[in-house]
Amino acid sequence: MYSVNQINDKNHKYYKSLFIVFLAILTATLGGSNLHAAEPNERKNAIPYIIKSGDTLIELTNKYIRPEISYRLIQKYNGINNEKRLRIGSKLFLPRQYLRFNRSNAEILSLRGNITIQSNTAEAAKQYKVGDVISEGAVINTGRSSFMSLALEDGSQLSLPSNSNVRLRRMRRYILERAIDYDFDISKGGSRTKVAPLRGNNDRFQVRTPKAISAVRGTEFQMRVDDSTDNAIAEVVEGSLNVSNTITKTDGLLPTGNGLAVTKTGGEIKEKLLPAPELIEATKTQKDDILNFQIKPQAGAGKYRLAFASDASFIEQFEDKIVDGTELNLTSIDNGRYYIRASAISPNGIEGLYNTYTFKRRLNSVSADSSAGDEGFVFKWSAMGEGNRSFHFQLFSSDSNSKPLDKTALVDEAGLSHNNIVISDIPPGQYVWRLGTTLFDAGEADVSWTPYQTIAIGAE
Repeated sequence: MYSVNQINDKNHKYYKSLFIVFLAILTATLGGSNLHAAEPNERKNAIPYIIKSGDTLIELTNKYIRPEISYRLIQKYNGINNEKRLRIGSKLFLPRQYLRFNRSNAEILSLRGNITIQSNTAEAAKQYKVGDVISEGAVINTGRSSFMSLALEDGSQLSLPSNSNVRLRRMRRYILERAIDYDFDISKGGSRTKVAPLRGNNDRFQVRTPKAISAVRGTEFQMRVDDSTDNAIAEVVEGSLNVSNTITKTDGLLPTGNGLAVTKTGGEIKEKLLPAPELIEATKTQKDDILNFQIKPQAGAGKYRLAFASDASFIEQFEDKIVDGTELNLTSIDNGRYYIRASAISPNGIEGLYNTYTFKRRLNSVSADSSAGDEGFVFKWSAMGEGNRSFHFQLFSSDSNSKPLDKTALVDEAGLSHNNIVISDIPPGQYVWRLGTTLFDAGEADVSWTPYQTIAIGAE
């Protein structure tokens, strides 16, 4: 039999054991995964604080760490035996996941087409517009021929092309050192990013795909998932990237002018970015109903990309085309001045450097035909384009190659306002003719001509 003292002692041990288990569960709930002194590689995800005279672990925890996190976690993480005795000048590592922070927002600079934004707030169904802000946790989907640009609070810009899915994983500014922490997930499509120079070593800007993570320090780069190969691709136009291969768990520096593709098995393809291609007569005024762009063939290029925007910074992008050959026809767009960004794509899918061109769009096209009538030959035409216009008809004698025999027109009628003309008493022979249209708009005059057309007139 047990005595009363023995029973009390047994109960004491029992409840003491229960209390220890309770503490263990509570600690695990508060983040017990770090209940050990952190290894050096773990501290990559922490911000160091230099201990000053008068600092205490409890005060630093209260100032920089979220209230639900115990200071003892910080003590364990740093391997500190006595929390009351901190060595002045030593580093205290504070894990980012525990830090107090203010949310950092992204402002919508432009959006075009079919775009959905899934927010983690009650405003999930909100119709977003230019000037609205979105924050951490939002998921952005851009549809076909749809584009979006964001301005971040540090001055960086994020542009999303068509058919992309991007999550704003983390957008924070920590209380500690006011360090920024931006982290974006790309599961489909990609992003072109211009990152403002980071202020300090503890600022962090990351863009990730399922196969690679790029850490940035002030650069212009593109990160995307190739939909044909499922490769993760990074291309650096300016600055450098530290790219982590999430399959092989290796890191590497990708300098300016280089590209990297990470395959589904973790293999890596590295190559110099192809030079920017040249467009033939890129700056000519596009007058026809269908716009036409010619690319000068470039060695090493498998395809070409032509992107279009209404501004030189490509914030207001409205079209993005992959070209298999060296010619692109684009359906009609409104009159105005536009910009083209042309780049070559290697057979490995890595996009090269780009050239930016500007061109004027001024729709001023005319089509014409001819037929024999009772009173002579009837020449008819129709024109496209906004503004006031006049027409100019010319008829030339011709040789068998349908070329004008001289520069003097047999018939030269300018300033016509109607859409037809009848020419009678034309001697038999070979002739060519053309029609010009002069369009007056916004204080400018613009002239377009049809190609020469051939007619043969025989004796009656």
